Amino acid sequence: MFALSTYHLQQCVEKATKAYLIGMGMGTVEEVIGIGHDSLQGHLLYAKKLLPMLADIDPKLNLILSQVEELDAKRLEIARWSSAKVEGELRTFGEVDRVLQAMIPQMMKLAWNVIGPQLPNMQDSPRLTQRSLDKQMKRAVPLLQAPQFLFIASLLTFPHESFTRYPDGAIKPGEYTKSMGVVAHTPELIRRMERALRAMCHLWI
Repeated sequence: MFALSTYHLQQCVEKATKAYLIGMGMGTVEEVIGIGHDSLQGHLLYAKKLLPMLADIDPKLNLILSQVEELDAKRLEIARWSSAKVEGELRTFGEVDRVLQAMIPQMMKLAWNVIGPQLPNMQDSPRLTQRSLDKQMKRAVPLLQAPQFLFIASLLTFPHESFTRYPDGAIKPGEYTKSMGVVAHTPELIRRMERALRAMCHLWI
């Protein structure tokens, strides 16, 4: 049943990516519908909106768009990535994840240093304390992590939308075995996806 489990994993990543785009205001419903089943296009959608601003910081970031667009041509190659290759991609995400986690105390301190002195003048705003701000920041950081993981998950799963849906594709259902990278790492991808989904719940609470 590995082809079927991979199909459902791809569907989950696709729907979560679309939900994130809408929840964060990174795309309209019409734009998100236009993505189709290719969740990687969702990341292109918000990258095209963010990169013009980020390019002022580092012009090299413009290369990201062209690199992501090239991935579609490597659909079959990515689908057949080995377990070691997939593990390497997940390790890269893990390093970014650890950096964000390490930044939490500094981000909280910076936010309070900026907002704290303004509190006496914020008479019409809800009561804000350092504790409540810390709680909000702890919610915000996982939301920063979510798109990082969703990009990696989209990269690993987007080719399988067609291969698992149509039995006469370049990869047949019987070829989905534990030797295929995405299959070998499905349990880990599910655990990480559940974490991303829990963080995204705060978009609607």
